[in-house]
Amino acid sequence: MGRRIAYLRWQRKLTQEKLAAQLQCRGVDISRMGVARIELGHVRVDEEVIVGLLKVFKVPIAHLFPKDVRDLDADYTTRLRKRRSRNAHS
Repeated sequence: MGRRIAYLRWQRKLTQEKLAAQLQCRGVDISRMGVARIELGHVRVDEEVIVGLLKVFKVPIAHLFPKDVRDLDADYTTRLRKRRSRNAHS
């Protein structure tokens, strides 16, 4: 998850300091060092931080995870939509 967070931060041209500040504005108690430790994989990301990241980055939760997890989520979503479509036509 840490590498994805670093990538999303980089995409938005945010420094670790700016990301920490945006998270703080959303009620997350985190410092620049806390962001760095998450990106390096040195700490476990708790629910409060995940919710804050979703608000800052405005992405679905699957986007915080590595590509293999995102692919699994996409496959599941596709299968679920097909199933719902079949059930609606039954």
